[in-house]
Amino acid sequence: MPIEVRQENEIAWLRIARPQRANALDEADLTAFRRAVVRLGDVPPRVVVLEAAGADFSVGLDLEADNTMFDTLLPLARRGDRFAVQERLVGYRLALDSLGRLPSTIVAAIRGRCAGLGLELALAADLRLAAADSSFSLPGALIGLQHWGGGIARLTRLLGRTRATDLAITGRTIDASTAESWGLVNRLVEDPDAAAYALAHALREAPQASIQQTLLALRAAEDLTEKAFLTEAETAARSLCRELESGLERWRATKAWKPLC
Repeated sequence: MPIEVRQENEIAWLRIARPQRANALDEADLTAFRRAVVRLGDVPPRVVVLEAAGADFSVGLDLEADNTMFDTLLPLARRGDRFAVQERLVGYRLALDSLGRLPSTIVAAIRGRCAGLGLELALAADLRLAAADSSFSLPGALIGLQHWGGGIARLTRLLGRTRATDLAITGRTIDASTAESWGLVNRLVEDPDAAAYALAHALREAPQASIQQTLLALRAAEDLTEKAFLTEAETAARSLCRELESGLERWRATKAWKPLC
């Protein structure tokens, strides 16, 4: 299974398990992830830990030819159906948004590359623990694949317009030390999985009502309105209708992106 779920004493672990593809995510992964989160909502755990197999947290959306997401989006983009593309993007984003509807503390354990949709997923967590070898980027716009998973809105709210623009427009990659100094991650740790495990158990023993209500207050304070997310999806749909096909071809020819500076 691309998304593995494990539960133990009011703690749940959601693990991305595609290490052979650097945990790149496809349509099936997003569906499996959303299904897993919805099921957790039946009896919400106190803590949910997001982790990944292998050396990388996630390099983002799987841009290889076998991602069925593009089989759906490409015909819509070719005929310029921006509304249909936007509706699809909003549906995909719901997998990430589902985390925020859990009354659970969401902790992301990050090592290696955390890029694109992988970063958008990490941004949906309440706490991010990162290894010293981790790196962060949001490069989609550089190859004509504007991000749509809520990352632009969340990144701007978290870092401010200046730093969010630096990442989203230039496509630069920042290291773990920079990410910590910017406030993108909460802590640098030697072993993110072990640190997340220890934190999850400590949170499990904390007063439940107090932690849950504090989370509600913190999430409300972010003031991320649906308008921000819908605008992100709307603008992404416009750009994808023009550049999705060429963007995929460009990436598949090079298997890489280059920052502007």
